[in-house]
Amino acid sequence: MRCFARDGFASSSMADIISESGMSAGSIYSHFESKTDLIRFVASTVLEPRLAAFPSARDAVEILTPAEAFLAISEAFQDRERARVLIQVWGEVARDPEMAAVARENFDRVRNALHDGLGAWAASRSTSAERAADVVIALLQGYVTRVGIDALVDPSELRRSLADGLH
Repeated sequence: MRCFARDGFASSSMADIISESGMSAGSIYSHFESKTDLIRFVASTVLEPRLAAFPSARDAVEILTPAEAFLAISEAFQDRERARVLIQVWGEVARDPEMAAVARENFDRVRNALHDGLGAWAASRSTSAERAADVVIALLQGYVTRVGIDALVDPSELRRSLADGLH
């Protein structure tokens, strides 16, 4: 993450990443074949705890709202470094089929978790969970972009404002 945030995804070599990690090349390559594998791992470690916390529609005791879902996921991107790395990954998607596949995998994971988690809320509002999931994702993308680009924005305040707009 530090290499990608500092030097950019395209400019960070595996040698840079190995040096930054303080680990041996053999150790790194025994876990990751490429930068794409690293991004896949980073995305998993950032998203998994947040997505695992979402109740499925059939198991929900309390109804998860779009605002709560947005707050849960966006918490991971209050860190400007993470937001900037994600923006870079999105930029690579247009030219790199492997990165496009990683982005698609993660997009699908987030959308499926939101769909399941927002099912009860959507049913109580006579709307679709798909529509609610798409709104939350679009808001997340805007939030990440703003945090990554606008050094003057307060990420916590922006999160609260955006979540308030979902009510």
